[in-house]
Amino acid sequence: MAASCPVGKKITATPLETDALGNQFPVNPADIAWTVADNTIASFVQNSDGSATFTPLKAGSTQVTVADSGNNLNASDTLTVTDTPTGLTIQWGQPQ
Repeated sequence: MAASCPVGKKITATPLETDALGNQFPVNPADIAWTVADNTIASFVQNSDGSATFTPLKAGSTQVTVADSGNNLNASDTLTVTDTPTGLTIQWGQPQ
């Protein structure tokens, strides 16, 4: 499932491994490696638990991949970075 995050915020991703029945298995953080296709859009820090915290740098989309070398598995998804707000409006509710 793709994620979206604005510039100025951070977002964390966690690898989840499951079997054919959907049962979840713990990952070995030492076997996990993250990559980002375009490091001008987002950078990341890999955390000690195997998750990664991404910092959006500029608006755009980039592919994020996580690999588990111990189980020979990998997954990819899209991180979309949005601009910071540039306008403000007032939205009125309905009369009651």
